[in-house]
Amino acid sequence: MVEIVTSPIETATSSIHNTFLPLKFLWQHLASILMVILVATALGVGLYFYWKKQELQHQQEDTLYKEYKNTISSCEINRDKRRYSKKYSKLNIIFCLGLPFIKKEMGRKFYNERQEFIGFYDGHFEDSLGNHNFLLWKKKTFFMKNYFVLRIPTNIITMDEKDKKIKFTKKPIPKGKTLVKTNNDLTTTIKMLNMEKQGFYFYPIISDDTDQKLDFTSTINAMNYMNHNRLLLENVIKESGKNVSGMAKVNTQLVYEQRVPEKVKEVERENEY
Repeated sequence: MVEIVTSPIETATSSIHNTFLPLKFLWQHLASILMVILVATALGVGLYFYWKKQELQHQQEDTLYKEYKNTISSCEINRDKRRYSKKYSKLNIIFCLGLPFIKKEMGRKFYNERQEFIGFYDGHFEDSLGNHNFLLWKKKTFFMKNYFVLRIPTNIITMDEKDKKIKFTKKPIPKGKTLVKTNNDLTTTIKMLNMEKQGFYFYPIISDDTDQKLDFTSTINAMNYMNHNRLLLENVIKESGKNVSGMAKVNTQLVYEQRVPEKVKEVERENEY
């Protein structure tokens, strides 16, 4: 029978050697690792600038999309900090041994009149047409919030064309001032049955005093027409104001009138989103 005796010194040396193996591997392949990191960073930056360029081009070609993105920006700027609560962050498990040192802000919940969850708050504002715009999210994709905008009109707007002139008529919707209710816990209840998507926005399904569903089609078309004209004129002015000589050569009113068929076509276009 053969007995193998292991020296404590040899065991300790082997343990130390195994401990530094990962560091040795990193040192031997440091150049390759740095190259991979540099290539990945350059690729990420390139993709980001490509996405920004495509996004800018999309906004220039589609004024209604630009108006939607402007609405999101306005909601973010006008965030109400009181509508947030601080929650325990899972980062504490990684960096703080589970101790509650790191906290994250979570927007308060939105509900419909049946107290069904709609989404988490992340900003809002009231636009010049009187609409309540709420930036909400319900799910995440790779830690990114999937935003949507709930737009709540406070007026029924009709659009009539007479003598080549567009006339807009506003009529307050029933109970328009009580559609949005802030609860004692700073959650929000929207007096609606549910919501549907039209264009880029979600709109509430609500009933009038006779329990008939309100039709926002004319209101949406009128708002699209007004927003499209406003942004179109803004783009025309920017084009003519790029330089001093350009302002003298371009007749902004003429360019604007030339694009009238495009504006009408944009309004009559069915919602594709």
